[in-house]
Amino acid sequence: MISVNPVYIPKLVLIGVGLIGGSLLKVLQKENAVGEVVGVGRGVENLQLAHSMGVIDRFTHDAAEAVQEADMVVIATPVGAFETILEQILPHLKKDAIVTDVGSVKGEIVLAARRVLGTQIDQFVPAHPIAGSENSGVMAAMVNLFVDHNVIITPLPETRTEFRSVVEQMWRLTEARIVEMDIDLHDQVLGVTSHLPHVIVFALIDYLSRQDKQALHYQFAAGGLYDLTRIASSDARMWSDICMNNKDKLIPIIRGYAQDLMQMADQIEADEGDKLIKEFEQAKLARGRVADYRK
Repeated sequence: MISVNPVYIPKLVLIGVGLIGGSLLKVLQKENAVGEVVGVGRGVENLQLAHSMGVIDRFTHDAAEAVQEADMVVIATPVGAFETILEQILPHLKKDAIVTDVGSVKGEIVLAARRVLGTQIDQFVPAHPIAGSENSGVMAAMVNLFVDHNVIITPLPETRTEFRSVVEQMWRLTEARIVEMDIDLHDQVLGVTSHLPHVIVFALIDYLSRQDKQALHYQFAAGGLYDLTRIASSDARMWSDICMNNKDKLIPIIRGYAQDLMQMADQIEADEGDKLIKEFEQAKLARGRVADYRK
């Protein structure tokens, strides 16, 4: 049984041992807030590395076996794998086990959870830590990853109050800010602030790579391009999965941005420098407000 104040999780199962889950475990271990930790994944080398780092106590490829007698299950896999994982673990879940996730898309995850969990949907606490790095895998895990970052909780009407409290208390140990948000709003906001920037940067670097004399472009890329495109080093499969699972929100967002981009092209073509200056100045002010929130 999980105690809440202070949080202590006797047995935690992490399905998908990477940057986010690994960083969370580092905090829980530092705070003596977790007992046995079982890692589940497909890649043997990554699981062995996590074990050698002390992030997990043991590992298995069998999610069903791992969750037996688990007090909490944290699912940190691509969104597209979520439903299959729930189907595998449901018959073996304790009735008082908390199931939570770290997914960047909440709508599809919640639909999958409702399809599979049925009456046990009250055990599910959807969550999303807004933190990360262009580096992936458990090797990139760090104990301070979530400090001063937002963790969005999108509880369902059925979610048990005490389960939500445990998940919130767990994330508070990471020194993150806890924010509660509607599921639909979450996917819209993250579509604009996270998913769209990744699409833009991936497209920009791909465009650059297909130009003539691309070696010169690489050689003379200024610091601005390098800083702007840092996130193009992110995991391609993970971001493809995110885009596919938030496409209802993301497609209109991409098309709206493309219209603004074409409007700028039209202004440049028409020598409408004043209009361009106005848009650039508005963007500078908006960037300042983003920076203020980051502080």
